[in-house]
Amino acid sequence: MQARASNVFGLGEIMASTAVQEIISARYTEKGSEYIERCNPDYIGTVAGVRFHEHPTFGDEAPLIAKIDGRWVKTCFYELPTFCPKYGEFNS
Repeated sequence: MQARASNVFGLGEIMASTAVQEIISARYTEKGSEYIERCNPDYIGTVAGVRFHEHPTFGDEAPLIAKIDGRWVKTCFYELPTFCPKYGEFNS
């Protein structure tokens, strides 16, 4: 799976770009985000400034979650993705 970015700033910055928006499959509600914060999900790694975590309840049986712009979101990745700065896309 690939997600394209129209603007790539660098690997260390969170990008408010198409690439980051395309990895989001759904945003958690306020109540869901509070639950995730209480559970302290396991940190998996950071790619292109996006910190990925395991789902606190379903672990590796669910897609990774990430905190973007202060909100927890579901991603489309089951494993830590890679990021290609040349093409501005995340790859699974």
